[in-house]
Amino acid sequence: MKDLLLLNSSLYKGSAVLGLLNFSPKYVVMLIGVTGVFGSGKSTVAKMLAKSMHYRLIDADRLAKGVRKKRNGEIRKAFGTADTKKLAEIVFRDEEKLRKLEEIIHPKVLANMKKLSMGKDSVLDLPLLFESGYQKVVDKIIVVRCAERVRIKRLLKKGFTAKNILWRTSHQMTIKKKILCADYVVDNSKSKEETEKQVNALCTALG
Repeated sequence: MKDLLLLNSSLYKGSAVLGLLNFSPKYVVMLIGVTGVFGSGKSTVAKMLAKSMHYRLIDADRLAKGVRKKRNGEIRKAFGTADTKKLAEIVFRDEEKLRKLEEIIHPKVLANMKKLSMGKDSVLDLPLLFESGYQKVVDKIIVVRCAERVRIKRLLKKGFTAKNILWRTSHQMTIKKKILCADYVVDNSKSKEETEKQVNALCTALG
């Protein structure tokens, strides 16, 4: 197990180092990080993997929602609102405000992830695994890819606009770079059954 290099997890470009969190040897467990670009299906793969391997599933997005709820007052004071939709509109237009929101939310998210994974084999569902520095912590990295046209089609069907898809994707490391850093790659371009076959093979490889 490696030391955890905590970045201002916002995970976006220009993140600053916040500190080091060390794992005690008695807590050494298997940590598998699952990541990908926006809409690639990483959460689907993470759930399948955690269920098949009987690992704890730690969802960074869900933790972020919890942190936002607990820090509503601080967020409202800084942005004039704590409404998720309105916040998204604000940070969509202003990179500086995006970084400010991240400074409020993400350090606590990463601290919670560390706490939850102590002493328990875990699958970390983390969109910005590399951007947050978590590649220094996990034992194996799984990158979920999806054909661009399929990914965009799925996101449009969910109600995202083309502009929003482009913006969110542009604020993440490219899928090509992520794949170069991966231990395993799962292609989620086809059916759920095809993805499950790959996850089953992956479980066998991971032992």
